Amino acid sequence: MNNSESIALILCFFAMAFFAHRVWHLRKAGDESTKDGDLEREQSSVTVLPPRRWLRTLGADISTFWLVGCVLMLLLLTFTLLTIFLSGHLVLAGVASLCLIGFLFFMIEDAASARIRKIETSLVDSMYNIRACLNARIPPARAIHLAARVAKGPIKPELHEISDRLALGFSAPQALSRLTRRYDCRSVRLFAQALIARYESDSDLVFMFDNISKLMAEQLQERLMMAGQLSGAKYTAYFSGFLPYLLIPFLLWQDPQWFTLLLETTQGLYILTAAVILQIFGFLWLRHIMRGTV
Repeated sequence: MNNSESIALILCFFAMAFFAHRVWHLRKAGDESTKDGDLEREQSSVTVLPPRRWLRTLGADISTFWLVGCVLMLLLLTFTLLTIFLSGHLVLAGVASLCLIGFLFFMIEDAASARIRKIETSLVDSMYNIRACLNARIPPARAIHLAARVAKGPIKPELHEISDRLALGFSAPQALSRLTRRYDCRSVRLFAQALIARYESDSDLVFMFDNISKLMAEQLQERLMMAGQLSGAKYTAYFSGFLPYLLIPFLLWQDPQWFTLLLETTQGLYILTAAVILQIFGFLWLRHIMRGTV
């Protein structure tokens, strides 16, 4: 490693540390900004980039500028590291860097989807509790507060936030703004529209929650059934994807020069690059099938 590579690597680490600190600061300040009356910004219907929406679901609401900066610095960092380890193969390092960035976005999207699924599952149980409280002639704000006390998972602080805002005199859209802005899914929108209809038109909330909870429960049941049927295919895809990398130590143990020939010859680089690209396309294809079916 020469001096220029060392300096570039150090700068990349410092830049990534700065962006990580900024993202963490914005995540901590995200909830406070909603409590300070910045409700118009929450209710704005401006279309955001999908990565921003995924990060918002995970609790890190960052601007497009910081998102692009983080991606560029992470791309530069991975490219520098791979250039060092791959002994100056710039094309292969560039392709690998782009693949790593793509896998990072896929991981963020899957984490956001998993959190939304938790919200939907917890919301069904909370709606049953709210409906039971409403049948006992308890006001909606108090019913949401009681449901929040027994709720579990990420829905608990959201229900507390809704009940606190309603108790302070906020309107129903303002009370629900953080939940609908952070978790953009059908179940949350149905829950929000039912609660808004109750406060703005004095509709029967028990009747609406009864139908919405049944619809959501059927959706969750179908999702669990399909996930169980496709679990074998999912684990088979994982095993097939990781098997070539698990064989690398064994092949190196049998022939230490095996991997070196792939990196030092032109045909070897072509074969290695084609194998990685085919595996990426296979991963994307299987991921699309699994996500589109479940």
